Amino acid sequence: MKVVVWQFIGQSVIKREYTVDGKKDENSLFEAAKMFIQDQAKQKSFPVSCVIGCYHKSFLNKKCHRFNTYFVLKGAGMMEYAEVLRTKFLQQFGIDLVNEPIRDI
Repeated sequence: MKVVVWQFIGQSVIKREYTVDGKKDENSLFEAAKMFIQDQAKQKSFPVSCVIGCYHKSFLNKKCHRFNTYFVLKGAGMMEYAEVLRTKFLQQFGIDLVNEPIRDI
């Protein structure tokens, strides 16, 4: 099934489409978010923001689910990047991403 993943980086939106196996549920969306973050890691500057949005392309209403990027990074095995994002976000906004929900934040 097709999943569309997006993320705001500065003034622009990065949007990609992924094919994932499984049911149309939260797990397939999280898998697509991990694929997105792994693709982002291949970029020279590796831009990320605190939220990643996903929706199943085949759904008519295209309800978007948002994931806490800290947990997506951890799920993709990128612990160092997750901690850097957590530290920077805590310093800038006083919010610890560890204490925020994994999805629909």
